[in-house]
Amino acid sequence: GKESDDNEDQIAMCTLRSFPYLPLHCIEYAKQAYFSDYFEFGPDQYETFRKDKEGFFEQLDSMGSSEQVKSLRAISNYIQLQKDNDGGRIDFGTCVKLAFERLLSDFRTSVLNLVHAADSMEKSSGKKFWTGTKRRPRAADWTGRLDST
Repeated sequence: GKESDDNEDQIAMCTLRSFPYLPLHCIEYAKQAYFSDYFEFGPDQYETFRKDKEGFFEQLDSMGSSEQVKSLRAISNYIQLQKDNDGGRIDFGTCVKLAFERLLSDFRTSVLNLVHAADSMEKSSGKKFWTGTKRRPRAADWTGRLDST
């Protein structure tokens, strides 16, 4: 029926969160994780905190511990961002800087850390880690130089 057809088109969350290996997995992961966190969850939490602290803390109490940490971290980041800028003024340059920092954190540093940890596990256990659908990811390449030569 219709319900089983819909389920066939869905991607298991464990695949999305752990090792997305098809382009569709990566697109869906970006929509669910990055877009939601950076453009919905974080800003919504900050606005609730800013406008209604009592309501925010009631909402926070109803969350699980990992979501609470995520919420508080997002708010802390937004507050720090405002403190670091001219009277809390966020301009286009600040947004570009923040986007670049997130690019490096999410697609370079975290990938390099994952690869290092997996390589260490392989070395200590003698058991291959990057097998089957678990493909070794490549970190976003950035040298800091203007030219690529």
